[in-house]
Amino acid sequence: ATLARADQSAQVDFEATGDAKHAQVRQLVARMRDGRLDATGSVSWSPALDYGFEAKLAGFDPGYFAPAWPGAVDGRANISGGRARDGGFDTHVALHELGGRLRERPLSGHADIRIHDAADARTPASYEGEVALRLGDSVVDATGRIAQAMSVDANFAPLQLADFLPEAGGRGA
Repeated sequence: ATLARADQSAQVDFEATGDAKHAQVRQLVARMRDGRLDATGSVSWSPALDYGFEAKLAGFDPGYFAPAWPGAVDGRANISGGRARDGGFDTHVALHELGGRLRERPLSGHADIRIHDAADARTPASYEGEVALRLGDSVVDATGRIAQAMSVDANFAPLQLADFLPEAGGRGA
């Protein structure tokens, strides 16, 4: 397949095998002019959703999927999840050895985040984990949990709001 964005394109190659209950993704490759994503993994949809993927990023441009976040990102990603015991969904995202550039700013760091979307839409999602990122002139080092109650230990040294929010300006403490 070919993904197009303005005057650029990305070639996507996908190879998988499976049956009526699951698929094994042997290869998912997205090649751009200056970057690449290589992934493998599996997904099951019966008896319940369950998935796990490993990806390597080499100059990957997330702007193809999130136009406000163009770049050339290097690193490794592990993403897994599926149906939770309460009927909601759990996702685990682990990003390792991040590097490169994002929104024309240098990027480095890692993150390990667990997300739970409850089956009951009235119950807010919860987020738990740790993030250690440098983007541009900003450094974020945080550990904690955000749910109905929030418990976060974070250090921003410094925080330039425009580094993380495309339309923002100013500096955090």
